[in-house]
Amino acid sequence: MKRKRFLLHIYPSYLLIIIVSLIAATYYSSNYYRKFFLQQTYEDLKSRGELLKYGIRDLISYPASLDQFCKQTGKDSSTRITVILPDGVVIADSKEDPANMENHKHRPELIDAFKGNVSSISRFSDTLKKEMMYVALPIGRNHVVRAVIRTSISISVIHNKVGQVRYQVAVYCFFIAMFASVIAFFISKKITQPIEEMTKGAEYFSNGDLSRKLVIPDSKEMADLAQAMNSMASQLDDKIKTTIKQKNELDSVLSSMQEGVIALDQDNAIISINPSAASIFHVKPKDVRGFSIEESIRNHSLLKFIADAAKSQTPIERDVMIYDNTNKRIVYIHSAPLMDAEKKTIGLLVILNDVTKLRQLQNIRQDFAANVSHEIKTPLTSIKGFIETLLNESNISEEERDRFYSVIERNVSRLNAIIEDLLHLSQIEQIEDKNQLTLIETDLADVITNAVQACTEKANEKDITIEKNQRSETTIKADPQLIEQAMINLIDNAIKYSHEKSHIIVESQTGESEAILKVSDNGPGIAQEHLNRLFERFYRVDKGRSRKLGGTGLGLAIVKHIVMAHNGRINVESQLEKGSTFSISLPF
Repeated sequence: MKRKRFLLHIYPSYLLIIIVSLIAATYYSSNYYRKFFLQQTYEDLKSRGELLKYGIRDLISYPASLDQFCKQTGKDSSTRITVILPDGVVIADSKEDPANMENHKHRPELIDAFKGNVSSISRFSDTLKKEMMYVALPIGRNHVVRAVIRTSISISVIHNKVGQVRYQVAVYCFFIAMFASVIAFFISKKITQPIEEMTKGAEYFSNGDLSRKLVIPDSKEMADLAQAMNSMASQLDDKIKTTIKQKNELDSVLSSMQEGVIALDQDNAIISINPSAASIFHVKPKDVRGFSIEESIRNHSLLKFIADAAKSQTPIERDVMIYDNTNKRIVYIHSAPLMDAEKKTIGLLVILNDVTKLRQLQNIRQDFAANVSHEIKTPLTSIKGFIETLLNESNISEEERDRFYSVIERNVSRLNAIIEDLLHLSQIEQIEDKNQLTLIETDLADVITNAVQACTEKANEKDITIEKNQRSETTIKADPQLIEQAMINLIDNAIKYSHEKSHIIVESQTGESEAILKVSDNGPGIAQEHLNRLFERFYRVDKGRSRKLGGTGLGLAIVKHIVMAHNGRINVESQLEKGSTFSISLPF
């Protein structure tokens, strides 16, 4: 689109303002004169009527004399004078024979005059074929109107005079507009000339010549603008040099990093890849930069991770197996949204670490953690409580005793299952294919009931109530003992960190393609800076308090890996002093 010069924008605007102003002045002045002349005519007619009505009042009883008086007076004063009785009959008129005139009873100016008011109206006269102004005055005594005298005069002359005035004003305005337009042109030219000069200087800036300085104009505003642009160019030159230096430094840092770094845009095209990441997948950075990750790197696990990370819009982490000839390497991948300077997401950042040796060391630690896991404590506590009740209470009924034995047996079985599951979980963490789990039809209502029952004893110790809220009946394919264990861990944590006599809500709900389990408490909450690391092994928000409460730092890590084994997601929302909500999302 062709753009007009600034002069052609500002000059027509000035010209339009001048023309509109002059037209408005012409319209206002002509209307003012018209109203002024009409008002003067009204006052004149009213005065004439006031002078005549007292003489006419005595002649009302003598219509012939009154008519003669009106004709003579109207001729002398160039005014039409009409006298009308209350029944609308014209008894005298300065222009016409009253006998030939129609009844005036319904004339609007007379209707108001017969009520005792002075009335005025302007309209076209069918008799005289002219635009006339009529002023009607009541004639009477003791508040009784005997007749109405109506004076009138043609106002066509006024319209002609107003037209002449309007024409003269328009002519003067035309010459004024021509003179003003010339002045406006030179003013506009003076305003736009410095801008055009600065535009040329800005073109030098856009071409990379930031060392050139703009000439400072005479006007303060333009001088300030030129100085600001010179300062901007100087700062921009410094920032470009700094940016180039930082880019070189960043390239050096990325090249020196042992961790692999891949930056992707929102279309999964590779923005940047450092040598470490390129070496992991045996590609050259210059060959893949700008191409999609799917075309550049043929690794199903990595591509699936990137798809999951883009879908979740939150940082996720996962181990990926990389097979290099006969060797197998474990690469720990962590994702984070790629932000621009305005904190808007423009892509995905993927960081890769070769953690093969680290995972071998973690296996040893996981074996130890599996043997000392605090998860063993929950069923043991329940068993101990029922055994103490059986030992100390002698008046327990046989039916109640059988129920206690049943609960003890179930908790012993659960304890054995937890130990087996922890050992099994240490194996799951090294397995890429999650389908190796034994998945069966699992009723989440039963899972929640069993998990709550397992934690009821501990909740009662702190007088904490646990509310179950199942919004719909849901059955999924899952390992019921692992899901139950995950819920026990979450409820157990909620009990540990909740205040006495508080409230915990355990609920399940159904989404479009997944079931969601939630555990909410109103405890002290967790600060935002801890949420991203909350599911790391042995990570504690408050180490001293965690040890005092008997935690080992593995509970949430176990929950996370159980959920990952089911190809699910776990999320936490928390506010300090308001409590926390842990959510497990499991696909159907």
